[in-house]
Amino acid sequence: MSAEPRAWRRTVTLRELARRLGVNPSTVSRVLNRRPTPHVSEATRARIFEVAAAAGYRPNRLARSLKLQRTHMIGMLIPDVTNPHFSALFRAVDDAASAAGYHVILCNTDDRSDRLQQHLAALGEGHVDGLIVACARRHEPALDVLRAWRLPYVLLNRRRDVADEVGVVPDDEQAARLAVAHLRALGHQRIAHVAGSSEVSRSVARLRGFRQAMAAAGVSAPPCVTVSRDLDEEAGAAAFAELWALPPAQRPTAVFAANDLVALGVLSAARRWGLRVPDDLSIVGSDDLPVGRYATPALTTVRLPVTAMGRLATELLIRQLEAGASAADSPRAIVVPVELVVRESSAPLLAGESSRDRPGAAPYPEPRHGNGERGDEPSE
Repeated sequence: MSAEPRAWRRTVTLRELARRLGVNPSTVSRVLNRRPTPHVSEATRARIFEVAAAAGYRPNRLARSLKLQRTHMIGMLIPDVTNPHFSALFRAVDDAASAAGYHVILCNTDDRSDRLQQHLAALGEGHVDGLIVACARRHEPALDVLRAWRLPYVLLNRRRDVADEVGVVPDDEQAARLAVAHLRALGHQRIAHVAGSSEVSRSVARLRGFRQAMAAAGVSAPPCVTVSRDLDEEAGAAAFAELWALPPAQRPTAVFAANDLVALGVLSAARRWGLRVPDDLSIVGSDDLPVGRYATPALTTVRLPVTAMGRLATELLIRQLEAGASAADSPRAIVVPVELVVRESSAPLLAGESSRDRPGAAPYPEPRHGNGERGDEPSE
């Protein structure tokens, strides 16, 4: 046996394989690709598979794609590969694509337009048949090039302010309404919202739904905190500090966070300030990430149908690729319903007010540092 690693051995070509078998290369190609070969005997067919396997023959995907003008590859662009929400979306897309005979190339953009442009330039050189874009901002001109290239694409999780684009998004307005209705039913009136960037469609929809729900309930909301950076735990902690810088009478008794990571950041910061969740502060997140289920207390949240969203976006794209359906034949914005999941981080407001507001209650505590000492700012 040769000591040379198998991966380093020279690739056997289709012509060499045909020469060994003594048949035409087109015959070998049709048999290996399981196309109809009425003039090839079963013995010859079996011999072709046997010799191909022994030679370690692998079809040349590039040559095949050039001939068929198809790669059976899909590109998927996401803003943050470390965010479990986008990891779950990718899993759903990959499963649906694999079932249809496609492979998925994953690209991380860090939610930056320059990174998006770089990935589009690379993927648009014929490496993929279409794209699933989960990182679109409302005003993102980089995607306009896809129209010029006539490269099929479907937006997922976010949308642009473009009327005729195909997209699959969760009902974030409904998510905000569910969160507010739940907290109002528990007796909360001072409900704050930690919002994402106004350049992201989901953030805008959540904020709109929150304001509408609060107005319909006839209560005024504390100032909303907009997170200009990543929607993660650090952003949640910073948002909590901003809310608790308000005068005590204006501080919220409940918070609806843009996502579960932000909610967990609020939860962690509240503890460092000495607050009890949910006795002193109720918290509701969004997305239903697994980490929220195992938090202490377990996080009340709005569940998104991530698997259904990823599958639907993939099916819409493959429909364009295989059925010859254009984007104009596909539904525009598909808005997928969400549902509230009540756990332990939200509770009734005691006597209709915060336990810290009751006569004789202890004053709001100073934030605690990690060494147990008190200070002016919460520890990071």
